[in-house]
Amino acid sequence: KGSISISGNHTDSSAVINAGGVAGKIDENVILRNVNSAVSVSVSDNCSINIGGVFGTLSTPIESKANIVYSGANASLNANSKGAGSNVNAGFLCGLLDNVYCNDFLSTTTSSRIITNLTNDVNGNCNAAGVIGKITNVDGDYNELTISNILVKTKGEFIVSSTINNSKGSNVNYANAAGAYGNIECDSKKTIIIDPVFIDKVDDSIDSDNSEIKISASATSSESFGNAYAGGLFGYLDAANSNQVSFSKSFGTSDKIIFCNDLEVIATQNGYSQAYAGGIFAYNAYEFFDFFLNLFP
Repeated sequence: KGSISISGNHTDSSAVINAGGVAGKIDENVILRNVNSAVSVSVSDNCSINIGGVFGTLSTPIESKANIVYSGANASLNANSKGAGSNVNAGFLCGLLDNVYCNDFLSTTTSSRIITNLTNDVNGNCNAAGVIGKITNVDGDYNELTISNILVKTKGEFIVSSTINNSKGSNVNYANAAGAYGNIECDSKKTIIIDPVFIDKVDDSIDSDNSEIKISASATSSESFGNAYAGGLFGYLDAANSNQVSFSKSFGTSDKIIFCNDLEVIATQNGYSQAYAGGIFAYNAYEFFDFFLNLFP
């Protein structure tokens, strides 16, 4: 338990801050086993930020049965940047999963929130997600990445929020919020395979009215040119080719229930661009195998 708070005033907007409950950044060739965190993290600066309940940026893979756990009451991640052209990523596992796979993670939280905010008026992107803010498979060693054995258990409100200003930016910039994975970026010669991810109640006896997922993304300025993406599981998916990002054959089978909580998804654009909201995907969607999907019990 506890908290980490960082407040800075970088004059170089190309700088990057990595902050996590266990480590800010984990590089290659590190074996991760039995890692637990219950730390809230808050960062405010003028540059790019990657924050996570466990890791800020993760560049080494997580094997199956590694026992990586984030838990906490009133758990929170809060990343705020004023930097022009900055990228902000936040998730309870990590802000940025950098060209590696993840095959084990459990998040158990009560009254939790993940908030990313980019207040400058020019270019920049924000990703906030319940598990991983941004997943990339672009220039790493693995041609194929898997994301599997992910479980999110919540009690009370589970809030994921992303906002940008972008009044002088362009429509390629965005605020992106998702229940599990924010932005997924994959090179055309590589693939990412995603197994089921489930969002459940901590205690099955808790009425769903007391356990609600709230996903919101907004471009706040009336002059904003940025897009807003909000998705129940997935936010903005860069890879438009379904061969690049796909789902395992177990993802859509009829015995799976994705959400055991009430779900609210809101995308708001107060200026001149677009807003997209969806129960599973915010923007770009890929084919499920055997798509008989129970969204709610």
